[in-house]
Amino acid sequence: MPDLLPPPACDYLIHALEHAPATLAALLSPLSSEHRAWETRPYPDRFSLREIVAHLADWDEIWRERIGRTVREDAPRLERPDVDQRARERGYAEADPQESLARFAERRAALVAELRALPEEVWGRSAHLERIGDLTPGGLVALVHGHDAYHIRQVAEWLAAALTVSAVGSAATP
Repeated sequence: MPDLLPPPACDYLIHALEHAPATLAALLSPLSSEHRAWETRPYPDRFSLREIVAHLADWDEIWRERIGRTVREDAPRLERPDVDQRARERGYAEADPQESLARFAERRAALVAELRALPEEVWGRSAHLERIGDLTPGGLVALVHGHDAYHIRQVAEWLAAALTVSAVGSAATP
């Protein structure tokens, strides 16, 4: 299967992956670890801010494993973990957000270093990701970027909701 992403496009995506933790940290920098916005959950079936950050920090393990298997094994089948079960088992709801941000930055740096060290010949290999289909390492990089973008947008929306509620509440309080 040919990789649909030429090397320069993959380089841009890897650069974006490298800076995702800093983007997230900048968005969340106004909040102390004790701020009630960390518990904001505008939709009951979605993660709170605290859980989003813990999820992103945790998920880089999965991305690294998926990319590693893709480049080492012949057409591996990659399963999708149960996100809610993993969140419970890993304690996303109780995670310290500053520790999660630091872990995300550390794990992402390792992922980016591994991607940049991959030899050119492995970029054409592929794996089958459950419920997604066949992906090359470049396709997986694009998927990581999409995952980051989804959650960073979610954080921006959650923050807007939390800060609006906070502003209205403090304006109404004498």
